[in-house]
Amino acid sequence: MTETDNVRTGRRLGWAGLAVALLFALFFAYDLWEAIQNAIELPKLYAQLEAVGLPAGDVPWLLIAVGIAIPPLAYVVAFVAGRRHTLAMKALIFLLALVAVAALSLSVNALAVA
Repeated sequence: MTETDNVRTGRRLGWAGLAVALLFALFFAYDLWEAIQNAIELPKLYAQLEAVGLPAGDVPWLLIAVGIAIPPLAYVVAFVAGRRHTLAMKALIFLLALVAVAALSLSVNALAVA
């Protein structure tokens, strides 16, 4: 298969594919920002609970780190998985990865607060 065949079959990223990747990068960046915000705010919440006499336990740093790692890892996996697919399939792969990030982030948050 020659390089021109690769271009015709959509195996290059191209401008449209790059636009889809950048658009979804914004959504993944928002999820990453939420995870970083949780890393900043959750220890404050635990300290406030302890200050009023409620048992809060230790700050779940492992869950916070997992929550921060999920969005970039899912984006990289979706980017690599979608690089040889059509534009619509790339968008679908990114969308599925974004849904998975949302579900995993909710689970991590629920475990961290419980």
